Amino acid sequence: KDPEMSAHLRVLELDTNDAWKLFKLIDTDKTGLVSLDEFIHGCEVLKGGAKSVDIANMSLEFRSVAKRLLKFVANTEVRLDKISAHVGMAPAAKTLKA
Repeated sequence: KDPEMSAHLRVLELDTNDAWKLFKLIDTDKTGLVSLDEFIHGCEVLKGGAKSVDIANMSLEFRSVAKRLLKFVANTEVRLDKISAHVGMAPAAKTLKA
């Protein structure tokens, strides 16, 4: 840990114990780099302690899980349609939209 950076983050009321999670939340364009604008905006959004960070992290995780679930459902529907066609049944009804 850089003591000077830790001090700056404490002034902004940001927890430095989970630096990787904080980095992923601030890296909004997902480039693996944090621009000055991303850093400033991210610190303002996450200011206020662990509660704000936890909510933002849960939102990030939820979006990731939702995307994976939609891909899984679409893949399952394709496979079920192939099985149905093979045994001579009508295709399964489409229930979810990506």
